[in-house]
Amino acid sequence: MNNYQKFGLISGQVLMGLLFGFVGAIVTTLTTILYFEVRGQYLDLFPEVLSAVIGCYLGIQIGIGYNGFKFLKQKGKQQYFPKFFFQSTGGLILGLMISYFLTISPGIKMSEAIVNCLGVALPLTGSIIGFDLGLLKRVNDN
Repeated sequence: MNNYQKFGLISGQVLMGLLFGFVGAIVTTLTTILYFEVRGQYLDLFPEVLSAVIGCYLGIQIGIGYNGFKFLKQKGKQQYFPKFFFQSTGGLILGLMISYFLTISPGIKMSEAIVNCLGVALPLTGSIIGFDLGLLKRVNDN
């Protein structure tokens, strides 16, 4: 696998992760609002934002998994998908933990815009690294 193919895989994962994350945030927010509207309850802002954040992270994971499965299927290695998907989930969780600890640490002062960017960039990066960890070497074996 040459560098151009690696760049294509990673850029596809970034784009699909961001796209699915954006759609996931919108869909979960609208579903939450619609559900509570049908029940006759009115939400504060916090549950709507929380559902958007959860939907975004789920969408990121689904987008990266979708792109990775297409890549593995193209190479005939789809039996390795569960391993790489669980690695990706671990990377997402690790990215979330690092992002959380960066925001609560008293010694690190960051602007609000940087904190918001890190809230998406670190889990996305962790998820992509988690999925691609060992993948490129395994595909090159054959």
